[in-house]
Amino acid sequence: MYFEIEGSRVHLAGTMHRVPKAHRLAPWVPSAIDAARLVYIEHEEAASQQHPLISPWAPRLAQRLPRSWKRIESQLPRATILQLNVLRPRALVSCLVEPVDLDPGVEHLALAISAETHPPRSQIKHLETIAQADALEDKVSDEVWDEAVSWILDNPASSTTLLESSYDAWMAGDVEAIDRISSNDSINRFPAIKEAVSKPVHQRSVRQALAR
Repeated sequence: MYFEIEGSRVHLAGTMHRVPKAHRLAPWVPSAIDAARLVYIEHEEAASQQHPLISPWAPRLAQRLPRSWKRIESQLPRATILQLNVLRPRALVSCLVEPVDLDPGVEHLALAISAETHPPRSQIKHLETIAQADALEDKVSDEVWDEAVSWILDNPASSTTLLESSYDAWMAGDVEAIDRISSNDSINRFPAIKEAVSKPVHQRSVRQALAR
């Protein structure tokens, strides 16, 4: 999915952060990145992987998610439970889904191309900082996160369904299908999570990009 905003020099691309193992990127991706002067991606991936923990003074997940945490305690080894107890809710969700074999996606290629120096390549900027993403996540109530984690415990294979179906829709450029899949097969099915985590910072950042 690759769109040009009329009356501007801004193009919007529907990217995938990761693709299923041994699956190719959409054919428009390399040329779109190569032609860009400025590329916005969601956030710095390395930073996001380093900051999944709650602050030391914050309540642990055992206190915050009483209903789903009882299920976690009954299903997982104690050592694993201790490690999960200090995670942020979204990080916990990632740990509970069944693992999927992945290859790097669009952002990885954009970063690799931008690192080339001959000829000068596009500049990389980010739509949000990790602190902004964490602040949006914190707006979702513990009750909603408790329900979302319970749903993940009931649907651990949702990650596979989400990835494969999203990839097929992405390759076909079917925006409506991707929104439908995301809203049915992930924690975006909970409106509070979808609204707080997915939209506000990105909308502001896109408006800033349009103003450039």
